[in-house]
Amino acid sequence: MIKLIDLIREAKNIGSLYHSTNGEGLISILTSNNLKTSNSSFGNQVSFTRDKDYRPGAYTIEVDGNKLSNSYKVDPFVYRMGSAEGTRGEAEEVVKQDITDIKKYITGIYANVELVEDRPYKELESILKLYPGLKFTVGGNIGHVNHAERSEVVRELPKQEALTYIKYNRY
Repeated sequence: MIKLIDLIREAKNIGSLYHSTNGEGLISILTSNNLKTSNSSFGNQVSFTRDKDYRPGAYTIEVDGNKLSNSYKVDPFVYRMGSAEGTRGEAEEVVKQDITDIKKYITGIYANVELVEDRPYKELESILKLYPGLKFTVGGNIGHVNHAERSEVVRELPKQEALTYIKYNRY
C-alpha cells in the first residue's frame, strides 16, 4: 500500500537549480543575502533552470532546490516560442517572490571566464569569505572560433585560486 508521505517525498524531488547573473547581480545577491524577483512580461519571478550546462551569464548560482522548496513554492514554467506547429518550449522553474536568506540555499557558484567583467571579481574575495565551504567552479568555452568545435574547460578550485584564475584568464 502506498503511503501519502511516500508520494509527497517522491513528488518533491527538485534537485539542483541554477540561476545565471552578471557580476553586479552576483555581488548584490551575495551582499544582500536576497535573490529578488525581476519584472518580466510573465510577472515578477525568480527564474531557475535544471540544466547545469545552460550558463548564459558570467556567473551561475547553484541552489539546493529541495531545500528551497521547503520554504518557497517552486513552480514549473514553460516559455513558448514560434508558431503553434513549430513551438519550442524552454522549461524553467520559478519562484514568484523574493528569496530571503539565499545563503542557506546556495551550494555553488560557476564563473564563465569568457563573460566575467573587470570590476566584480575584485570584490568577490571578501564577499566569498561569508560563504565557507562553498563550491566555486571556473570554466568557459575555450579554443576554436566555431562554436560547435569549442570545448568547455571546467575546474573546481579553492576560492582564492579560482579568483586568481578568473583574474588572469578573462577574455
